[in-house]
Amino acid sequence: MKLNILRVSAIMLFFMSCSTENDSNLTTEVLPEQEVLLEEEDVLARASTGRFDFADFDGETTYAGAGGSISSRAYFNPTTTDNQFYFDVNSSGQRVFKCNQEKSHRTEIKEKSGKESALTTSKDMEYIGKLENIPNLGVTVGQVHNRGTGVNRPLIRVYVENGKFYIKTTTNNPTLATGTYSTITGPNYTSGSTFTLRIRFSGGNALVNITTTSGSSASTITPTPNWDGVKTKYYLKAGVYTEGNDKDPKLTMFGFDK
Repeated sequence: MKLNILRVSAIMLFFMSCSTENDSNLTTEVLPEQEVLLEEEDVLARASTGRFDFADFDGETTYAGAGGSISSRAYFNPTTTDNQFYFDVNSSGQRVFKCNQEKSHRTEIKEKSGKESALTTSKDMEYIGKLENIPNLGVTVGQVHNRGTGVNRPLIRVYVENGKFYIKTTTNNPTLATGTYSTITGPNYTSGSTFTLRIRFSGGNALVNITTTSGSSASTITPTPNWDGVKTKYYLKAGVYTEGNDKDPKLTMFGFDK
């Protein structure tokens, strides 16, 4: 398919801040004012048609009204579920994710069991949406997780906190009780404004593209050798996963493609 163009009009200032551990595994391209090319179809054009390709995804929520809790999630079909506090199809056909405000509550979609793969397998998830009611301690909107035995945390967590996007990467053994991380600072974000998030698997790396009304970032993340034992078990997630205790975060998706 031909390349389509998403025009970004702002001067995009991008800063990277990492821990001293495993900095060589993270590379970030700073994008100046330019046309950002998205391979195949333009995600913005897809979203305008109301495309929601959830066929490979299950929904999960901690919402008590659905029978969930932080320690025991409830599951739902994101293709057919509607008119629920945690997941709704609004009058414009957009998908609305909400979760309770206590830390670790979530409503997310995740690739189904059996859809795991190595980062050498070509895979592409992208969506366009807006985030509202952002907790003071932030909310996660996308992840690369792993179903390997004993894994306790995601490889990558994309989150919004204090008006910015961040990408946090687990650098130590993911089966340990405590994690160590490297963090990339992404573009600024204003609550209620439109953003796009794209996560791809390619050549043993995870490629993360974020575009907001303030700027854009493109990051390439290579897992440390600590992940080698579970390197075929990665899967994708998107939705809201709160880190705070003061607001019920809300994500409205205009379109989703996988």
